[in-house]
Amino acid sequence: MWSARHFPNRRELVSILMSMKALAFLVFSFLVVPGSGFLVWDGLPLSGRIEFASLLLFVLVFFTQEARSCLANSLRQRTWARFITPTLVVLCTIKLLSFAWAPVGHGFESCYRSIYNPLPELDVCEKSYEGPFLRDGSLPTQNISRIDSTVDFGRRAYDWSLPFMNEYPRLGAMWLQRFPFESKHFAATRVSEDRTFLPVLAIGELSVSVDGQNVARIVNYERPFLNVVPLPIGRSEVLIEFRYLDEDRTDPETPPEPRGPYAQLKVGEPNSRDEILKRSQIVITGAISKSTGINLGRDLLVKNRNGDVVEMVDLNNDNSEERKSFMKKYEFEVGLPATSLVDTPLSVVARTASSE
Repeated sequence: MWSARHFPNRRELVSILMSMKALAFLVFSFLVVPGSGFLVWDGLPLSGRIEFASLLLFVLVFFTQEARSCLANSLRQRTWARFITPTLVVLCTIKLLSFAWAPVGHGFESCYRSIYNPLPELDVCEKSYEGPFLRDGSLPTQNISRIDSTVDFGRRAYDWSLPFMNEYPRLGAMWLQRFPFESKHFAATRVSEDRTFLPVLAIGELSVSVDGQNVARIVNYERPFLNVVPLPIGRSEVLIEFRYLDEDRTDPETPPEPRGPYAQLKVGEPNSRDEILKRSQIVITGAISKSTGINLGRDLLVKNRNGDVVEMVDLNNDNSEERKSFMKKYEFEVGLPATSLVDTPLSVVARTASSE
């Protein structure tokens, strides 16, 4: 607070108030002006944690009389304070120019489209509040929805944060809890070692292309599946296309029957074969005839090419919530460590009292 000795007169007070308003306007402009996606403060929609913290600090300082008074008094006593305004103007201009030069930052350029009442234009992505100014990305589409720093969706029921989920009248159908959609995720990756692979975990319809060449196309709605994509040495352009729908109709009037667990897509870091094998699992499913009297835990074995028994886990004993969510059940369902693939072929052996 100011003392009576240093309290400004009316003209000085008006000047201080006007300068504080100008300062608040410039600071707020610096926060919200669109900037390059490579910047920490890249502007609207202020979706980053640092941007949120900066906005909260701005509100606390400029909307609190005591803090505003202390800041004004401090700036009055600094000779360099007169350079703040022109500096902020220059920074806002540079930030806006950086957006025009390189609007897209690190991560996956993602395009989302609804299958339920889809957009009439082909190859046009849904708008997103996280990328309201993004257009003409590297994807083979007219625009992109947003930049995803990582692709890791589906661990929880509603963590996709689809950019078109809040668009009326699509949400008029309150029964629509499993939203049918398709997405494309484009990224450039660079590897320096041979035998490097990109792990992609999904539930639904997956297609992966590397440098324009399709390397994988899998459809599986029963359970999560892992696809391992080989990457060449150097720079590669990876396009991941994903699709999920419970039925083929684009405007169903009643809730469709679930085909399996809801959509899941996760793209991991490029890694070596050995590292991926350590973290992966083989799932073998099938049916057991009741007439054989074979017990899964006692009579069935999995052996490798050397005749050694491979340790397996009966997945039917897994009662986790993930496995209860519309996952198809089999009578014979076991998990093996993926490292056992080194000694393929693997054989499932039924052992009885008289033979094996």
